[in-house]
Amino acid sequence: MNKHQQAIDFLVKKEPLFLPVVEQFGVYELKADDALNLFQAVSRTIIYQQLAGKAAASIHNKFKALFDKNVPTANQTATMSIDTLRSAGLSNSKANAVKHLSACVLDGSLPETEQIRTLTDAEIVSHLVKVKGVGPWTANIALMFWLARPDVFPVNDLGLKKGLQKMHDLPELPDEQQTETYAQAWQPYRTYASWYLWRILEL
Repeated sequence: MNKHQQAIDFLVKKEPLFLPVVEQFGVYELKADDALNLFQAVSRTIIYQQLAGKAAASIHNKFKALFDKNVPTANQTATMSIDTLRSAGLSNSKANAVKHLSACVLDGSLPETEQIRTLTDAEIVSHLVKVKGVGPWTANIALMFWLARPDVFPVNDLGLKKGLQKMHDLPELPDEQQTETYAQAWQPYRTYASWYLWRILEL
């Protein structure tokens, strides 16, 4: 049994209501995106904030097109104007966040990519939230989809709350404490649980 199947078997045992979602969408394989460095991963996550997947991907592609060989770098971003970044579709706040991220990478405020991979989830979040425009949600999404950390749960994510509401047929959205209580039972595989909660909304 591979680690992904082990995680999902654990979740279904803890919460049988995950079973129909797993049957519909199959075994989720959580994989790290090792091709990206810290700047590339976090800038992508900033761009994806509060946007639907297709819209975010379109803007991210336009953002990458601003760079040599479509590879974003902190060095090149540092020389770009806010207007240039906005021309790719970034909002003013996201353009400023990406600029600040580049400054933090270049001045050593953030760990090197290889070093950050060795840190705990909490340590990584504490570093990333120093970047203007990066809060716990953005840091957690980077942990999940860049570093493939298996036990991450962005407790205030609206989609996760909607997924819980639908799963348990709740009369209203669960608050932060209720959401946290549900999620505690899914440790150490809360990233997998998050992915399936998002998928519930597609059923």
